[in-house]
Amino acid sequence: MWIMLPEGALSVVQSSENDTMMLVRARQSSVLRKVREGCGKNRCSGIINTPDHDYQYRLFVKKDVFAAWLAHRARTVDYTNFKDAAVSSDLHNLYLKVWTIIYRHYEKRRR
Repeated sequence: MWIMLPEGALSVVQSSENDTMMLVRARQSSVLRKVREGCGKNRCSGIINTPDHDYQYRLFVKKDVFAAWLAHRARTVDYTNFKDAAVSSDLHNLYLKVWTIIYRHYEKRRR
């Protein structure tokens, strides 16, 4: 599952080693620091640097802990425009490109 946050994007999959754990991946360690802070540093692994992988930074967290963190993030949304909540103009522009691609995809299907 891809998750876009104002701080950056995550790729989240089930761990191939333990089906009770999620593997949370990001291209920026700062995004995973937010996950660790929210989940509790003692409730997930440290951030693992994997420079030879497409997602350089990873951590493991129990599924129920991650689900609770994600639900909390959803409950505390306080912005009315997601792209404008991005922490940088570069990230805003990236999210605008993603929005445009998705919009065009579904607009073609409506015709």
